[in-house]
Amino acid sequence: MRCDEKEEDEDEGWWWCEGIPLHIISEYRDGQRELHCVFVDLEKAYDRVPREELWYCMRKSGLHQGSALSPFLFAIVMDQLSEEVRQESPWTMMFADDIVICSESRVQVEENLERWRFALERRGMKVSRSKTEYMCVNEREGSGTVRLQGEEVKKVQEFKYLGSTVQSNGECGKEVKKRVQAGFQPHPELRSARRRQTSIPGVGGASCDGNMAATMDDELDTGNDDYYSLLNVRREATPEELKSSYRRLCMLYHPDKHRDPELKRQAEQLFNLVHRAYEVLSDPQARAVYDIFGKKGLEVEGWEVVERKKTPAEIREEYERLQRERDERRLQQRTNPKGTISVGIDATDLFDRYEEDFEEMPGGGAFPHIEINRMHISQSVEAPLTATDTAVLSGSLTTHNGNGGGNINLCLRRVTSTRGWGELEFGAGDIRGPLFGMKVFRNVTARCFVTAQCGVQFSSRGVRPSASTMMARHLDQNTMGYLQWRWGTESAMTTSIVRDTKTSHFTLALQLGMPHSYLMMSYQYKFQDEDQTKVKGSVKTGFFGTVVEYGAERKISRHSVLSATVSIGVPQGVSLKIRLNRASQTYLFPIHLTDQILPSAVFYTTIGPLAIYLAVQKLIINPYVHAQKEQELDKHRVNSATDIAKKRQEAESAVLLMQESVRRIIEAEESKMGLIILNAWYGKFVMDTSMKQERAKVIDVTVPLQCLVKDSKLILTEASKAGLPGFYDPCVGEEKSLKLLYQFRGVLHQVLSGDTEALRIPKQ
Repeated sequence: MRCDEKEEDEDEGWWWCEGIPLHIISEYRDGQRELHCVFVDLEKAYDRVPREELWYCMRKSGLHQGSALSPFLFAIVMDQLSEEVRQESPWTMMFADDIVICSESRVQVEENLERWRFALERRGMKVSRSKTEYMCVNEREGSGTVRLQGEEVKKVQEFKYLGSTVQSNGECGKEVKKRVQAGFQPHPELRSARRRQTSIPGVGGASCDGNMAATMDDELDTGNDDYYSLLNVRREATPEELKSSYRRLCMLYHPDKHRDPELKRQAEQLFNLVHRAYEVLSDPQARAVYDIFGKKGLEVEGWEVVERKKTPAEIREEYERLQRERDERRLQQRTNPKGTISVGIDATDLFDRYEEDFEEMPGGGAFPHIEINRMHISQSVEAPLTATDTAVLSGSLTTHNGNGGGNINLCLRRVTSTRGWGELEFGAGDIRGPLFGMKVFRNVTARCFVTAQCGVQFSSRGVRPSASTMMARHLDQNTMGYLQWRWGTESAMTTSIVRDTKTSHFTLALQLGMPHSYLMMSYQYKFQDEDQTKVKGSVKTGFFGTVVEYGAERKISRHSVLSATVSIGVPQGVSLKIRLNRASQTYLFPIHLTDQILPSAVFYTTIGPLAIYLAVQKLIINPYVHAQKEQELDKHRVNSATDIAKKRQEAESAVLLMQESVRRIIEAEESKMGLIILNAWYGKFVMDTSMKQERAKVIDVTVPLQCLVKDSKLILTEASKAGLPGFYDPCVGEEKSLKLLYQFRGVLHQVLSGDTEALRIPKQ
């Protein structure tokens, strides 16, 4: 997709395209999902336009009269060059020579980058290795890096795209700071004032009144501060729609229409609020700021030069805290620690119990004997030496039935060129002896790569050499083919096909070798939900027997993934594998249940983990999370009680001012059998058997809704209804609905609408 297709004007196209990555990153941040982005930059893009392609492109596209020649020629050539690799927005975004490639998988974004490089370089263009950068949104620890022809792409936490700073954490604090600084840049007197013990909010460690950025992210919306909802217009409302709504509300709330001093005072307050909303939304610049930063971004106090409110000690402490956090993140990225803990459990006594003389055996009795018969612990860390050299130190310890051992390895990896890398491995242990190995990687073409490795193991039984090589090729956008040959103690030839899409993962593999030959097929379905649930199944058959596996995987927290797999086979029997991935750490618990295929073992192994998970989820986790949320809501209600009371008073004042207008509207609607709101409630609806305090979370909004009826129609936008005139939020932070009972053409109707759902009655 080309961003400049959306707008003919260059400035407008730039503004529209600028918002795409910000919106996408915000969506992935809210959904707590990974998004991998590569910001591709072309070296001397306009100077490298392939001249041999110009005549073909000119014959096909022609020359747009009035366009700048070089950018236009570059754009049409890029359209042709990228046609075979370009995807729909937002996965591919192009604006002139700025290209953004996005994917939910690091492997996929690396493959897409390689396709782009191949498509561009075969036509004379060149991807800049120094300026192309990679960023991951909501990164899980240890997600790795992206490589281009074997060379690691520079990984960044932020990137300036079309003038806006895009951050990997989805926040916009640096962009806010940049715009504030830009706003003050033309005023030297403000800079001199800052030197006189004053500071600009949000710049240089100074504090902003109200802490705008934190407030927008952390606090809940407590009232009718939504200007779109106040005017009851769409967020895409035209100036004519804004003016029409503004005139109607001015006629309703104009102070001169009321003689009572109290009503006049209340009308003046509401009139000023409506006028402020129209003033902001009718100004394109103020409206753009409001759409991005909300009402806090418009407050005059937030942009003034204010006295510093933090002491030097507090500023120093804040700086040191941010420095520590930055150092910790940098250390995590540079060392990339990975660990695995595996605990093997023998629970065969649950189903294969020996009845004869069992009580005479040690540990015998009424309870089954369950023991840990195997443990394995491994850990690895990386140490970058230079821009191309990395050292990896790893070690492991293993015990099995009382016997154990360990080993330690040192791996030195060097990126030899843009197309490959190599590594040397040295190891030693108390069982196998010294180890020496070598591995190389090479990109043959843009769609094919090969790896080769060899090693020598020294032991008391002699020298054991081994070697293996693998070739992989992209068969299509989502499919990879692998061919591997392995020689040594277990020689074999293996071929496999792997297809990975957004909703599924399929693998088909065939191995011929000694002593094992097998055929394996597996399938995984990916649900498109917040928890990233996956169900999987596989069948593996060969000379050793047949194994059937099935299981499920689910994300239980931001950095944790839990999975359970049931394995049924001959001759190993039935086993259960429980895996917990916490960031870059893996905890594995293989549980051997029986040596035979027993229906009871299969049933309990399948139902047991599912029942335990649901019980823990419903009885422990959900109540705990709900209690935490209630505590936060209660605390917020206490802190905002004054503000809520003020909003309620404003809503009641608005209802009083509407009475006369509502009376005239009802008379007009009755005369033509039109729309009459009989009853309307807004808030959190509960069962009649609930507590009384729960019922108090609903307010009567019959009068405000009747006041919005025009020409026998009631139209509400998708904005929160708490911002409508005469409304307020009776249950801050909770889910709200709007329930109406109305009469139209003499027939009663009832409707229930969500808080942020658009509503139009009657539907005809």
